[in-house]
Amino acid sequence: MMDIVWLGEPESRLSELVGGKVARLARIAGQCSVPLGFCVTTDAYRRSHGVLTVTLQQTIAEAYCELARRTASAKDAPVVAVRSSALAEDGEAASFAGQYTTYLGIVGTNNVVEAVQQCWDGSKGKHIQQYQADRGLPPRSDLAVFVQLLVPADVAGIAFSADPSSAEPQLIVNASLGLGDGLASGTIIPDVFTVDRATRQVTRSSIAEKALKRVLVNDRILELAVAGSFRWRPSLTSHQVREVAELTLHLEQVVGYVVDIEFAYADNRLFVVQCRPATFCGGSRHRAVGKRTERIVESSPLPAQFTLSKADLEQHQWAHDAARFPAPLSPMFASLWLPAYTRTAIAARSDVCYEEPPVKLHHGYVYYRADWDASPVTYHTAEESPRDMLQRYLKTEIMPFYARMDQQFSALETLGQALPLVRELECGFHHLWKLHFDIVGPIHALWSEFNRVFDEIASAVYPHSWVNLMGGVPNKLTETDQQLSELAAWAYSDATLEEILRRDLLFDDMLSQMMGVPVGRCFIQRFQAFLSQYGYRSSNVMDLLDPTWIENPQVPLNMIKKLMQTHHSSDMQVASAGVNDFLAAIPNGPDKRHFVDLYNRVLDSWAVNSDHHFFIDAMLSARTRLWLLTLGNLMCQQALLNAPDDILFLTVDELKVVLQTREFHGSIRMRRLLRQQQLKFQPDPLIGLNTSNSRKRSRARVVLRGMAAVEGMASGWVRIIAGDEDLAKLSRGDIVVCKTFSPSWTPVLNIVRALVADTGGILSHFVLIAREYGVPCVVATERATQILHDGQRVRVDGNRGLVQVLPKQLVRLNDVLG
Repeated sequence: MMDIVWLGEPESRLSELVGGKVARLARIAGQCSVPLGFCVTTDAYRRSHGVLTVTLQQTIAEAYCELARRTASAKDAPVVAVRSSALAEDGEAASFAGQYTTYLGIVGTNNVVEAVQQCWDGSKGKHIQQYQADRGLPPRSDLAVFVQLLVPADVAGIAFSADPSSAEPQLIVNASLGLGDGLASGTIIPDVFTVDRATRQVTRSSIAEKALKRVLVNDRILELAVAGSFRWRPSLTSHQVREVAELTLHLEQVVGYVVDIEFAYADNRLFVVQCRPATFCGGSRHRAVGKRTERIVESSPLPAQFTLSKADLEQHQWAHDAARFPAPLSPMFASLWLPAYTRTAIAARSDVCYEEPPVKLHHGYVYYRADWDASPVTYHTAEESPRDMLQRYLKTEIMPFYARMDQQFSALETLGQALPLVRELECGFHHLWKLHFDIVGPIHALWSEFNRVFDEIASAVYPHSWVNLMGGVPNKLTETDQQLSELAAWAYSDATLEEILRRDLLFDDMLSQMMGVPVGRCFIQRFQAFLSQYGYRSSNVMDLLDPTWIENPQVPLNMIKKLMQTHHSSDMQVASAGVNDFLAAIPNGPDKRHFVDLYNRVLDSWAVNSDHHFFIDAMLSARTRLWLLTLGNLMCQQALLNAPDDILFLTVDELKVVLQTREFHGSIRMRRLLRQQQLKFQPDPLIGLNTSNSRKRSRARVVLRGMAAVEGMASGWVRIIAGDEDLAKLSRGDIVVCKTFSPSWTPVLNIVRALVADTGGILSHFVLIAREYGVPCVVATERATQILHDGQRVRVDGNRGLVQVLPKQLVRLNDVLG
């Protein structure tokens, strides 16, 4: 176990020990000037549970004194920067740009120790937890901290070795006078230099006014006014721009991917203080060097028969299934589910014959042909009861299939073994959805018959929907709730468990504390048993993109905490309270006997319908996600993917081709971007036939010009955000307008359509994060918060850096998708 690791030591390349930021700096330290520093390791964090012990404080103090001895100036108290270095930070799956806190100008042993503790405390912020979940990362708070000599910068900047918003072969340099914290945080407008990659010549520049600069003077950071004659001078000379470009491209060759570096000049010496993979739209990273970035969002990778065409819209009306499919489908799920569903659904219906699939996608959203649900439902009948059928299928087909695939994917070692497994998965999807309709077909036929009888003899004495009579029927879903309630009741009744769970801890930290006490170990054992049985589900069961409870146990843990707060019990009653009175009100006779018989069968089928959803719909999606991520990890090791979940943006046919040829000619990055655009689209409930999709585009008035930071276009209502207190007024689809965007606001990027800021540059931290979320962004407008006001409808053009005011009409489809 190592508490301190110095930059340059062999261990400083171990990201699990020193975090992503330090490990990447250690890799380039021999190629350029990187300020000296030491790292307080993740070992130290885990062993101390994120709270500095007296011994660890002394260890950090000794390392700080050693840093003073190692510096050329031999100062007793060197000025340092104290920065986070999280495990996944500066990685290829997510940048974490600006999410953790950096402390500059720290002097003295006590202040360094305090800053390290503050970094650790900041790692548990709710915005970081949300960011980890959004990027598909496990909720981990263990953090290394880097204590590094602070460069007394005359000029600081950020450079990308490829333009994040252009396909042109050029790199981008942003720079400002003094320290670089304002540039990184986006609180200033930087100078921007565009450099040709081949010639290293500046092809375009934009010089901003520099009213103030933050500089290090006599161990103190001061904010000084810039003299008038220097305000409009470029922060970098042409020679310095070329030197930065040369170094950036050299580091790109060293590490093998497009880089994002933070640099500083002090006394004309160039230092690098950070080097990470560059972030592009949708959160993807460039793995290989020299490839052009696609500008056009590629079309759907699915066969044309599963995408709504102009002819489809002219011939039929289509209804969006918002209840089951609130979000656009991922390419992998769509390619597995659509063929399986349409083929088995049509086969299960004896009354219709479709030449074309009755279910298709429109901008990624699921639409059914309206006459599919409107036509009389006639399913092939079955003599076996739905309950007996489900139990037989579970025993002989469903659970054996899951167990077999679990075993085969867990033993997966080579890509050659993967191809037959993917084919078996595809066949399994078809077969399990056939079983789905074998079960629900008779159930829906039974419900249709019950609905008819109910209308004839019971509706007069029960003026509500018969669905209300199904309340309280035990099933696997209510059983899940019951298990959570029992865990909550146990925790509430035990003082030790209650104390631990009341704390605002991430799962790993809670687990560590639970394992330290006997009752906690018992609780974790029971909780893990719960996950093994009920954890194969996610927030969106009809897709593969959301983490399962097994991957992210924070979700059921939060449910337990909520149940503890409300003292809620999920005890279920077999029948709703008014059923007996209702049945007594129906006149006796053959019709009543027939009705009661039907009612009991429907009551039983209601539970079976929920159980089949648990075992087939939800469990198949969850297990498929876990199987594919296992394969995705293997493909990352073979450099076929950048991140394991990239596999979910392939179709199953494309995956089979990649496994055979080891090549993929599409763009995962563009598919991630496409999904971000689709998420901002508001699907109409009905489209096609008599519902026109063509709307006249209203004239728009350009009111602001800024810097095009994240490509894309979006329309929505303006919401001026001046501080945390304003976040509550945000609704889905709004446009955030702010002076600068705080890292703690990151979770709102899930719901807003675009971002407009007075300050910032295209390489500022909040822009990098917005780019990962695919949120169109215009920065450096200087006066957006002064000109725009709440309630205005605007169109944000992230391609050209424009903000236009629109008449108060509905959001246009073309505006949303750009």
